[in-house]
Amino acid sequence: MMKLAIHNLSKTYGKRSILDQLSLEIDRPGIWALIGPNGAGKTTLLDCIANLQTPDQGSIDILGLPNTDRKIYQKFAYLQDNRILYPELTGLEHLKFVQKAQGLDKERTAQVIEEIGIADYVHRPVKSYSLGMKQHLLLALGIMIEPELILLDEPLNGLDPASYIQTRNLLLKMAKNGSTIIVSSHHLNEVDQLTDQLLFLKNGKLIERSLSTVGQVYQIDTSDNQLAFQALSKTFPLYLKDNLIQIDSHEVSLDQVMRALTSLPIQLLSIHPVQGQAERLYTEIFGEEKKE
Repeated sequence: MMKLAIHNLSKTYGKRSILDQLSLEIDRPGIWALIGPNGAGKTTLLDCIANLQTPDQGSIDILGLPNTDRKIYQKFAYLQDNRILYPELTGLEHLKFVQKAQGLDKERTAQVIEEIGIADYVHRPVKSYSLGMKQHLLLALGIMIEPELILLDEPLNGLDPASYIQTRNLLLKMAKNGSTIIVSSHHLNEVDQLTDQLLFLKNGKLIERSLSTVGQVYQIDTSDNQLAFQALSKTFPLYLKDNLIQIDSHEVSLDQVMRALTSLPIQLLSIHPVQGQAERLYTEIFGEEKKE
């Protein structure tokens, strides 16, 4: 069954086109990162999927049903930012509301509290929570129904390193257990560690990319990088960044470059993979626009 099917979705604000005949189909569990600069329409797209905004045209099906069918919310969750939380209520009161509204067993609330690790503050009012605590509560609310499809708008925002690792591992576990997850995030380095399935939103359309097909970028340092670059770039597509040589294994074999390097009167000092593949793809697609 198709987890999410979007066909020819369009949305305008005044004369500005935000979504333009956008289409997307996801038919399997996993994590997809939704990426784009400020104003690209990421939140608008998520709102339209969740039927919180009405598109000008197009159709959206969730788990085989139109997104206007309330039955989807038995296995579909959308986590917006923490402004949806009620400051005067405790975290537990939020969870109990979802538990009763969805007809879940009381034990499910206890399971989620333990799984997310919010027992130390779940009895406190939300107005006393830090940003990271609010993010954890939102995630707890989202997984109460053990959703097959879940949309997350900046779930990693404001988390300290330990909380980020915990949240990342939970999302990976959910995907492994069969959930389909779409994460809107502007933390591109974190995206690299979360998923290799990327959805870039540009000019109202989605550009799908997989890091597994991009190739790994390696950074090479020698005793004379200028000489090495001048000699090798005549044969291989190399890049010089911060006076260090970079190669993309998708464009050229690392072994070939290494063999050619040994013929030069220079010494190899180091070679290591470069992180930040999502950021590199972002730059290729959007140029040097400011990342959200």
